Amino acid sequence: MARTAKIVLDGKDYEVHAFNIGELERITLQGNNAWLVLRIALERAEPKVSDPNMLEPTPDEVRQAFAILMKLAGLEQTAANPPQTAGEDQS
Repeated sequence: MARTAKIVLDGKDYEVHAFNIGELERITLQGNNAWLVLRIALERAEPKVSDPNMLEPTPDEVRQAFAILMKLAGLEQTAANPPQTAGEDQS
C-alpha cells in the first residue's frame, strides 16, 4: 500500500504520494527548497495539477504542506532547541 498524505494549497485538498528515490535525490540536491518540494509533490498529486504556477496558497498552507511533505519523506526538520520534559537533565 502506498504511503500518502493530504496537503491543502489554495484552499484545495491534494493527496500526495511519498517521494520515490529520484524525487528524494532532486529534493536533497536543492537543499530541501520548499517551493521545489511542493512542485515535486504536485507532479503525482490527486487531483492532478496542470500548472502549479496558478495556485495561490497562503503562507500558512505552504508552511504546513512543506512540514507534512518533509515528514512523509523522512526529512523533517528537528527543532533547534526542543522543549525538555520534566525530569530531563538540564545541564
